[in-house]
Amino acid sequence: MAQYRAFSLGENGRYIRFVELQCSDDAQAAKVAALLEASGPVDLWCSGRFVGRIGDKGLTEPWPKGGNPFQADPPEPDPKDQRPLD
Repeated sequence: MAQYRAFSLGENGRYIRFVELQCSDDAQAAKVAALLEASGPVDLWCSGRFVGRIGDKGLTEPWPKGGNPFQADPPEPDPKDQRPLD
């Protein structure tokens, strides 16, 4: 069983509450979290991994790499800041 959290989003797009879930997989967690969707969109997380957003269109896919504001990729190094190794 994995530990999930389903976060309800308010009208301003901020999390207003969450519910902890223990489910066998993402699909089961999404079904349970969909029951909370009546009050607005729900973001489903498993530890630090974003599973998806549940809204009026059902479960949407996770953000593409680098698109998740909570898991930002490190910036690319600037070539002009690189020096040759001695």
